Amino acid sequence: MTKRLTGYRKVVSDEKINGIFEKGSDIGDSHILMVNATSFGGGVAEILRNLVPLLDDTGPDVRWRTTPGHRDFIQITKKIHNALQGAEIDLTERKKDVYMGVNEDFSKITHIDHDVVV
Repeated sequence: MTKRLTGYRKVVSDEKINGIFEKGSDIGDSHILMVNATSFGGGVAEILRNLVPLLDDTGPDVRWRTTPGHRDFIQITKKIHNALQGAEIDLTERKKDVYMGVNEDFSKITHIDHDVVV
């Protein structure tokens, strides 16, 4: 699969591709950081593996980092993800502590000076 936007010209019209590049040029000086819990094995990771290079291709500087999470953290992020889609969630104090602890640790080991963090 192509990781360059121009590689989609065979399946998407030049008008659409050019429109995407125009929108990208509007935010071309932006620095965008995508953050998630895993670099493989999940739906978000699979999306970001392809989306980050495509977004970066349109103009803004787009990067992707993963948190140094462990199994418990990843399970908690899955529960939060599902809750955002309507599932029930029970965040115990322990789960909140794990979630916050990993994010605090991540904030100490990574440099985040971006215009947008997702």
